[in-house]
Amino acid sequence: MFSRFRFYSEKDWFKVLTGFFYHEDVRSTKYRNTVSRTAGGKKMADNYEEVIMGLILNAGNAKSLAIEAYRKARSGQFDEADQLLKEADEAMTEAHHLQTSMIQDEINGHATPMTLLAVHAQDHTMTAMTVVDLVKEMVITIKERK
Repeated sequence: MFSRFRFYSEKDWFKVLTGFFYHEDVRSTKYRNTVSRTAGGKKMADNYEEVIMGLILNAGNAKSLAIEAYRKARSGQFDEADQLLKEADEAMTEAHHLQTSMIQDEINGHATPMTLLAVHAQDHTMTAMTVVDLVKEMVITIKERK
């Protein structure tokens, strides 16, 4: 299954699967938007692993960026925090597009197999959405108090 992803090392895979991304990893183009919604012109069902990993990667990036934005806001660096939240939104948008494409494929009779990896990707995506939304509110509160 993972043979398609030759550009990742074992350490990278651990980060992808567990969501452990660090500041330098999050901004790396290696991890950003690595999966196209129509990779190779195939249907989602044909490139299932790539789509699932795209969900995990983009959601993980969004969550990490949001947490970094919160830390910047706490230290009074609001411009940086706003930029990081913008980047988090972009990553969440990409994850949402992948998720929506999977749903549309299922509606059109090309269901994605439900595996533990797919469940993990969905859980990761929903958690990231929550974190990004909460951090946005927390940054507003921090700005109001300063």
